[in-house]
Amino acid sequence: MTPQKPVRACLCYPHTFAELHILALQLNWQTAADITAAVGCGGGCGLCGPYLTRMLATGETSFDIRRSEQTNSTQQDREESKS
Repeated sequence: MTPQKPVRACLCYPHTFAELHILALQLNWQTAADITAAVGCGGGCGLCGPYLTRMLATGETSFDIRRSEQTNSTQQDREESKS
């Protein structure tokens, strides 16, 4: 099996998670919804929502690719980022 590359950026908007983490600290963004409102990430395809939430909680900016068994939590994360 070919190793998967880590996820380091939003696919729909031109922002890396490292950049977003710095902005979150500077601008006091507390939720994925804050990031979505400010720069759009999390509001396009929605796949980066769980990564944004984890980034805010842990400071991580590079992630393993989420597997299909996690799609239920991905949908829930999208719904939470819209509220």
